[in-house]
Amino acid sequence: SSWEDYATIAAGGPAALGTLRGVTASVVVVDRATQSTLELALRSPGSGWRLAYEDPDGLVFVRQP
Repeated sequence: SSWEDYATIAAGGPAALGTLRGVTASVVVVDRATQSTLELALRSPGSGWRLAYEDPDGLVFVRQP
């Protein structure tokens, strides 16, 4: 379900990247204070995501073509 996908992505880690590969999202917004695991996953080499913006509160990643 969409809620299960959201929970998996929000938790971060390898499962998040796998779930993101299966959905049509092209942008991910990360809360720096609560989603550091997701941030690390999206920053990892070969994740398929690129950092587009960051500030002290959060980050925005976009899917790489």
